[in-house]
Amino acid sequence: MNVKVAGPRRDPGTLAALVVFGQAVTVLVLGVWTAVVGAAGHVDDRLAAELMAGLALIAGVGLAFAARGLFFARRWARAPVLVWELIMLPVGVSLARAIPAAGALLLASAAAVLVAVFAGRPAAS
Repeated sequence: MNVKVAGPRRDPGTLAALVVFGQAVTVLVLGVWTAVVGAAGHVDDRLAAELMAGLALIAGVGLAFAARGLFFARRWARAPVLVWELIMLPVGVSLARAIPAAGALLLASAAAVLVAVFAGRPAAS
């Protein structure tokens, strides 16, 4: 008697959403850290640090929102995620020259999301 036990199904769209959410959390943490360092006065240009922190916080919230859209297979979520990951590819290459491990991680996550978004379930409207 052959009994096949089905495990949890791993959907590429869901995995892409989780990776994008991890990227969003990373950007949010870096934004908060930049805001704290800028407010403490440990930077040369306080205004630039605060502006960068604000942009990072906005980007992190936007990424989290897009990750939620991917998780629920919303069609609108694919475009911002694809644009973000395409931008992250050259950033990852540049980062790999300075910090190889961080660059490799960024490149791997961007490539994984790009593949998963194209291989994911058909998007709902």
